[in-house]
Amino acid sequence: MKKSLKILTDVLCTVLIICLAFFVISSFKARVDPNHVPGIGSFKLMYVLTGSMSPAIEPGDLIITRAVDTDSLKEGDIITFRASQNTLVTHRIIEINEDGSFVTKGDANSVEDLDLQANSQNIVGKYVLRIPRGGYIAKFIQKPIGMILFLLIPVGILASGEIKTFLNELDKQEKKQKHGKNQDIRG
Repeated sequence: MKKSLKILTDVLCTVLIICLAFFVISSFKARVDPNHVPGIGSFKLMYVLTGSMSPAIEPGDLIITRAVDTDSLKEGDIITFRASQNTLVTHRIIEINEDGSFVTKGDANSVEDLDLQANSQNIVGKYVLRIPRGGYIAKFIQKPIGMILFLLIPVGILASGEIKTFLNELDKQEKKQKHGKNQDIRG
């Protein structure tokens, strides 16, 4: 039981450290290049700011999109596209124009996106999944205090496990030495 708990703790800490490294690198890239969208390979991670896609996607959710061939997109797909240099929009395709561009609309909006043009050049990816309220965590981790806490928690857990193991080994050695001395006195 203790061994499996230690393995689980080590795995969780490793995942937390990898996530922290990912967020730190992505934060620096985003500051240098405003067009950078954090991700791993063709998968991009973004947090949602507005309720235009409610109830499918809520403000504060973390969403994951995947780069796709725009020819494979169809009506009903949810896509993320660049509306301007600093603005990404995640809306549903409601129509495909003859020129291959897409008419989009937020599920909670009453009208289609009139001023926004989604086309093969500005599509970031197709929606894959959401992590409810995960955007709040991602946003917090990008702040200095969030990075520090996100680093200290796994390091603290790893360190406490190692200290406990070390103290147990010392205790075993002391008991072994005492047991050996008792044998000498009796013998």
